[in-house]
Formats: sequence, structure tokens, C-alpha cells
Amino acid sequence: MLKKIKELLLEYNDFIAVLAASVCLELITRHFIRLGFGMFTLLFDLLYLAMLFLLILFIPRRGRHIIETLIITLFSFYCFAQSLHYAYFSSLFTFRKLTLAGDLKDVFSEIFVKLNYNYLAFLIPVVIIFVWSIIRSRLIKKVSVGTGTKLIISLLIVLFLGAGMFTISHEMKRSDIEDDWMGDLYLYDTFYNNLRFYDRFGLYEYVAKDTRLSIEQNQSTSLSEEEREKIDSFISNHQNTEQNDHTGIYSGKNLVLILCESLNDYPLYKDLFPTLNMMAENGTLFTNYYAPLYQSSTSDSEFISLTSMLPSVDFGTTSYSFANNQYPYALPNLFKDAGYNVNSYHSNISNMYNREPLHMSLGFETFYDQEKLGLSTEGRYFQMWVNWIDDDELFDATIRNTHTNKPFFDFVITASGHLPYIRDREEIQIQLDELEKTEYAQLDEETKCYLASQMNFDKGLAQLLESLKAADQLENTIIILYGDHYPYGLSTEEALNNVVGESDYNKNRVPFIIYDPSAKGSANANLASTFDIYPTICNLFGLDTGDSYQVGRDLFGSRPGIIPFMDRSVLTDTFYYDSTSNSFTEFEGFSKESATEIINDIQDVFDIGQKILSVNYYANEK
Repeated sequence: MLKKIKELLLEYNDFIAVLAASVCLELITRHFIRLGFGMFTLLFDLLYLAMLFLLILFIPRRGRHIIETLIITLFSFYCFAQSLHYAYFSSLFTFRKLTLAGDLKDVFSEIFVKLNYNYLAFLIPVVIIFVWSIIRSRLIKKVSVGTGTKLIISLLIVLFLGAGMFTISHEMKRSDIEDDWMGDLYLYDTFYNNLRFYDRFGLYEYVAKDTRLSIEQNQSTSLSEEEREKIDSFISNHQNTEQNDHTGIYSGKNLVLILCESLNDYPLYKDLFPTLNMMAENGTLFTNYYAPLYQSSTSDSEFISLTSMLPSVDFGTTSYSFANNQYPYALPNLFKDAGYNVNSYHSNISNMYNREPLHMSLGFETFYDQEKLGLSTEGRYFQMWVNWIDDDELFDATIRNTHTNKPFFDFVITASGHLPYIRDREEIQIQLDELEKTEYAQLDEETKCYLASQMNFDKGLAQLLESLKAADQLENTIIILYGDHYPYGLSTEEALNNVVGESDYNKNRVPFIIYDPSAKGSANANLASTFDIYPTICNLFGLDTGDSYQVGRDLFGSRPGIIPFMDRSVLTDTFYYDSTSNSFTEFEGFSKESATEIINDIQDVFDIGQKILSVNYYANEK
């Protein structure tokens, strides 16, 4: 018996290297995405490694080596990609959410700003396999293991797999009963929080589950009667029909809605942004506004603010997968129905994030990109990597192309605040020179470059006001601006601490300002998010939202604020529920019963929101 065990270890010693490389890879990945490593996860990993051993048990040594090397290499690259994606988006990607190559090609250069020498750690598992292979070929002789022994090993592996799966099933059922909220069974069935799924079930189960869902995924184009009744009931119960003292106060006025790239809370450096500060002090400043991140950050923030709908979560990116849907109640369509000229403006190319097709579906008459606006890129470095067209050029071109023969709604997507935050950007040199003469000169390089880029945006706001005044439209125009997301493009901890300062959900707090040149300044502390922009604007301008599906609410109404994050975490005035850790942060007035009811409702928000997108619910609505 001892002889047979010795022969077995000698012949299959390569699998010891596979085991070491696999555990090493799991630990490295968890270090990069900041997760622990428990026994439950280890059991899942061991079961998959046991299945691999069972599959290659009867394969000759050379064939096993090729298979093992290929598997470890592929998983090392996969984990490297996941870690880099997490560093940029604070989330993991899934196969079923990658829409063609669109998701990555648009931000490929941006993601690699996060790349550093630490990522060489993902070569360690591959090195383990190759080094072991060399040692084995030179020092360990080949041993023949009989078929009978292999069959016995196979039986033992099957018994181990059976025992392991029984243990997992028992533990998942137990946790489902004992957990305060959403146990392992619900998590496993729904895959609703992929980071938590990875944390609980490990690398190999994550890939297996993701692969199965990708194969099985079917965007149904029809609704059952029960599903339609559920959607109709939800829409009816979540309408923003309440009248208040702000209803229709801006009817007939122009609107310039500005999505501000990576604009973070600015009070710490407000002296650097005189125009933004003036608009905040003389407008309505929402001091408790959040921009939750979804799959496609900026693009999804656009979609959310213009519709108050949940963007794609279970499918590919909204701007690619659902660009041809019909959105009769989107903000551009509502303004167009009210007799407005409606157009969108951006200083980048029109196919970035597939914007032009989506904007046309939302109801804009024209999407003005750099070509249509006549903005020159001559003499600049590669767009989206070093230089961006100045926002003052964008705003000036916007008003020059705005038709003022009747009220207008202009939607402007800025660019100056975009990464990279490096000194090589020619368009921020003047602002950097100004910073060097101030008390901020001692800040780190990346922080100064970020501030300089936003100073460029502030210069653009000044140009907007000047252009509106020159067109004799300033007094009749409402300007609403909001940050699309916190500046996750900052690559160092020092810069993130200087600019963002928060590492929890509060990092998503960004500016939201409604500026009326004829009104007095005020502050509004209501909990608010990107989802609330649409219903608030509709109320202010007296627009009929009909049977629209709205996640948000009118910020001047009486409904309490509820903010759903992509991983189904939830923020309200009384609690923050973290779906990854399955825990509550309790505020004044917290009630477990009320919190559970809200979180249950959020599950409907997600389920119904995804169904509305996948079946093109509003097709032929108008």
C-alpha cells in the first residue's frame, strides 16, 4: 500500500503544483479586490480541483502538463483582467455583460492608467507550473500507475465530491435561514451581487456560474399577462404626480442640463472654481446628492438622468444592448412634445459609448459631436488618452448651434474633467501654472492635474454664461449641472484621499446644482441621486410623465429618498444596506421591518427594470 501511494505521488506530483498555483491565484486576486478567504470558499475551490484531477487522471503525463499549464495561464490572465477592472470600476465583470467589444474598447486606455508593477504578481502561478515542470522532468522519474489504482482514486474523488456538495448544500440552506437578509441560496440563484458571489463561492464557481448564465441568457421579447400586470402595478404605485409649490415654475423656460465629467464635491477647493461656486451660492445646491455607479459609469449616468429608469444590469451595457429601444417618456421626448428644440452636445466622437443611436432613441433631434460642432483636434495628441477639447470651446459651440426660435433643451456632456490626470495634457497647462502660485502647490502631482482639469471645466461654465448672455437667453434659461460619478480615474491613494476622502458609499457624493439667474440661493439637504433628476425636472417644467417607469422621485415632493446601487445595496435616510457584506449601517429612525420592506421593493425595481429593457416595453407606446 505504501509503495502504491509513493508511486501515485511520484506520477501525479504535477497536481501538487496545480493546487499550489490555484490557491496562490485565489489569494492574489482576493488581495487585489480586497476580500478575505474562508473555509467555505476553499471547499468550493477544492471541489473544482478534484473534478479537474478526475478528468485528467487517465491522461498521459505530457498531455496533463499541457492542459494544466493552459488552465493556470488562462485563469491568471482572467484574474489579472478582473483585478484591473475592479481597480477602475470597483466591480467585477461578467461574460454576459460584455457587449461586443464596446465596453472595453471605449475605456481601454483609461483602465490601463491603473496598471502598475504589482500586477506582475499574476505571473506567480504560471511560474510555479513552469518551474515545477522543469524540476519534475529532470529529477523525478516516470512511474506507471495501474488502471485498478486509478479506478480506486476515481471512486475516492467521487465520494469526496459527493460529501463536499452535501456539505455546501447544508451550509447554504442553514445560512439562508439564519442570515438577516438574503442568504447564500438567493445569492447563488440570482447572482445579484457578483462581488459577494465571488467572496462566498470562489473563483472557479464564479466563472462556472457566469458561463452558465451567459449560455442560458435569453432576452425575452414578450411578456406574460402576469408579468405585464406586475409592471403596470409597479408603475402605477411609483408615479410622481404630487403637486407642490415648485410644480411648473419653469414652464416655457430654456434648460441647459450639464453632465459634469468626474466632478467631485468641491468645497475644499472652492476658491479654484469661481463660476461653479457662484452658481452654487446663488442656485439650489443639493448637499446630499449621490451618483451611484452602474456598468458604464458616464453613459449610464446619462441614461438614468434622462429617464429615471434602471440601466442594464443583467445584460450588456445599456448604450449598446438597448440603443434601439423606444423611450417615449424620456426627457428629450417630453420636452419635444412640449414644443422645445432638443439637442445633445459632446466634444468627443459620436460613436463613443454608442451615443448617437441611443440619443436618437431618447428623442434628441441631433447629437452634436466634435465634427458637427466644428471643434478642431488638429495638433492634439490621441483623443481619450492625453488631451481633451476644452469645455469652454464646447459650451461656446453649443450655444452657437442652439436654435433659439423657440424654447430649447440642451444636454451637454463635458470632457475637461476626464482622466488622465497628468501634466502632459496641453490644455491644462495654464491652470497648472496658476496652481503652482497658490497654497495648493504642495499637493501631489495627480491631485493638481485633477484640479487643473476641473478649473478648465469652470472656465467652460463662465463661457456658457457669457454665450447665453450674448444670445440674450441667460435670464430665460435654467442651468442644471451634476457630477456623473466620483473621480475613480485617480490612480493613487494620496490623490483619492485629497479629492474624494471617502472609501465607503459616501465616495459617490457629488455636486448637483439648479441655477436660476433670477432666483436667490438656497441649500437642499434631501437625500438625492441621479435617478431623481428626471422627475424633479419634469415637475419644475410641468411635463406630463404619463405611464413612465421611474426609480427616482421629485426632490421637492414628500416621498423619502431611496438610492439603489448596482450591487443592490441601498441608501436611505435611515440606513445603508451593504449587499456585499450583508450588513446595515443604521441612522436615526432605523427600523428593521421598514428596511426589509424597502429592500424587498428594490428587488422589484431591479427585476421590473430589467424586464422593461429586455422586452422593449414601451415599443409603440406613442
